[in-house]
Amino acid sequence: MHNEEKKNSSSFLLFVLGFLLFLEWLRPLPEITETGHLGLFMMFSAYTFFLSYMQLPILVAFPVKLAMVLYVIHVLFYTGPLLEISWIGQFIDSLKANLLLCLQFNFTDLTSQFRTFLFLIVLWLVSYLMFYWIIHLRKITLFFVLTIIFIGVIDTFTFYNGKTAIFRALSMGFILLGALYIIRVREREGIIINTKKLMKSWITALVIVLLISTSVAHALPKYAPQWPDPIPFITSYSEDVEGTVKTNGTGVQKSGYGDNDSHLGGPFKFDHTPIFKANIKEIHYWRVESKDMYTGKGWQVSGDNVYYQLDDDKVKYQLYDNSVTTERLTATINVDDEVGFYYLLNPGQVTSIENSWDAKTTLQQNNGRFSFPKNGSNSYKNYKVNYDYPKFSIKALRYSDQEYSGEIKRKYLQLPENLPERVKQLAEDIVEGIESPYDKVVAIERYFGGNGFVYDNNRVAVPGADDDYVDQFLFETQRGYCDNYSTSMAILLRTLGIPTRWVKGFTQGKYDKTLGEGIRTYQVTNADAHSWVEVYFNGVGWVPFEPTRGFNNVFDFINDDESTNDPNEEEPTKEKEKDKEPEQEELLPEEDDTIAGGKGNGKGLQLSGLSNWFSGILLATLIILSFFAYMRRNKILINFTLWRYKNRKDDAAFYEAYAKLLKVLHRCGYERKSTDTLRAYAAYVDKRLNTTKLSELTLLYEKGIYHKQTETSIWVKSLPAYEAILKNVQIRL
Repeated sequence: MHNEEKKNSSSFLLFVLGFLLFLEWLRPLPEITETGHLGLFMMFSAYTFFLSYMQLPILVAFPVKLAMVLYVIHVLFYTGPLLEISWIGQFIDSLKANLLLCLQFNFTDLTSQFRTFLFLIVLWLVSYLMFYWIIHLRKITLFFVLTIIFIGVIDTFTFYNGKTAIFRALSMGFILLGALYIIRVREREGIIINTKKLMKSWITALVIVLLISTSVAHALPKYAPQWPDPIPFITSYSEDVEGTVKTNGTGVQKSGYGDNDSHLGGPFKFDHTPIFKANIKEIHYWRVESKDMYTGKGWQVSGDNVYYQLDDDKVKYQLYDNSVTTERLTATINVDDEVGFYYLLNPGQVTSIENSWDAKTTLQQNNGRFSFPKNGSNSYKNYKVNYDYPKFSIKALRYSDQEYSGEIKRKYLQLPENLPERVKQLAEDIVEGIESPYDKVVAIERYFGGNGFVYDNNRVAVPGADDDYVDQFLFETQRGYCDNYSTSMAILLRTLGIPTRWVKGFTQGKYDKTLGEGIRTYQVTNADAHSWVEVYFNGVGWVPFEPTRGFNNVFDFINDDESTNDPNEEEPTKEKEKDKEPEQEELLPEEDDTIAGGKGNGKGLQLSGLSNWFSGILLATLIILSFFAYMRRNKILINFTLWRYKNRKDDAAFYEAYAKLLKVLHRCGYERKSTDTLRAYAAYVDKRLNTTKLSELTLLYEKGIYHKQTETSIWVKSLPAYEAILKNVQIRL
């Protein structure tokens, strides 16, 4: 069957159904893996599927698809103009480094750029396979069965709800199976009478029957499960596998902010319930409280709870020394109406609160938590926080002395008596040869970026009665989420005599929109709950650090120490957290280790408004050009063929060009039957084109091939006839 005949409107619709069936493999990825930016990957899949269906010449299709791969990589991992060459060089260097890791079988340290690149290549290959299965083989059974099995497994063993997915997959799959079977029968039996009308009636009837039957099946009452769900039983009584199991029958927790941190660990499920929206100018974490006493199992607040009522909502709670450069900013907070969140969400050093309620806001002095009155009123759901946004001097941090006050030493160097000695030894090994406290802090922070540590919110250990939470994470599991990382960094630094405290709140959340004048709106959910570390430096104050694998420190550090490079400068191979949207400007996403458990995200992707417009225009342009290229594909092929051969002078070009001419004619609808000789086929084409040119070329071709009678300068003499045939075909398209 002629390829053009196979690629008619019916086949295109079936190919679209195949693409929609493939999307059922992508939809669950944010729930069951650390994959973010799902919409971008869906868009890339649609683009490659469309180009695969077009079946452009490889010299055209390959660079176009490769350009789309580079576009996606640039959007996810780089800032600056897309057409800037420097980022491509960085990307190539990253590919080389990761290929070397693959050769060394070191797959755990592969960067998110490389993993994303491989994922895009897989999507590229799948697009071709789907075209091959549907358009050429006319079969989709294996892929359909695997899709149903995939949805069933992840619906059973993960938090993904596959109820609607299984309905969609069954509907599309049965339509594909039935339609492809009809097409195979038609092609096998050679049914050619009223083909289009027959196909439309058959496929329409098939679709109607399947949609009615599946809809009725979906609506009818169903028996309840006859066997109990095995998953709670398995998770409740599972043994400790590699130190990663917790439940004791209590089930899996949900992400979000909680008050009790005395026993950390165990798996959790991401909860994307909205908490608040914020209008801000600078990106930062949302601080709620800090805790200072580590028990070996979790964190508590030492000392008596002392509360202060704020007078006229003026705040006297200092985080930074007066020498720190700050910018006075305002954040507008809009708490979701369905959420009873009674704590002030503050960006750092709060100076005042603008609100409309009468009752006083209180400050808990020993943990820095601001509380609203729990009066059941919704009046506190909208307020403004005025705060000082810091810019930390690297030089001031590096040369800060370690002559801490007695209160700082007592509270923030506390360690449990039974802390294993190997924790202290590890800290000393990490900072060996490093002098300044700041450089030691950065070395500890970066230690978690490699060395076998994995971000995980499912297989996370709970320390037993004789286990230390930090020791278990550092030496046994090396698998966990932000609570594991932040607690471990805080304790490692305390063993070195550097004061720290454990801080909890939310990350910046998910970019929503730009309001103008540099103000952006972010949506924060329970999934953005997070914990990090604050380190005390004399003459500077409390400085935030981010050890969790997959997150970056979102605060500003000024490299004003000319004696050395900034050790806080981000490495190019950090990881990115889960499913965060572009955030508008200079931010780089990193590797693909999700957020969690206390449970938020680090720096996500940021694109300026201009960049967003440019990217959208570029994408739209590519889609439009691809559509027009598809519509004019045969004309493009003819022009390309003429360009390829017209400037050649050698006689060998004649035979190559003639063979190519036959292929072009076949592709453009001039089908050659298997019983046709070259002369018979040439006569058939000449009759349709009202010419004798192809018969003349065929006679010369047969003389050269079969009788070895090659004329001098045969190609130069034949070129006008060759061009006339192709242009005649082009006019008739």
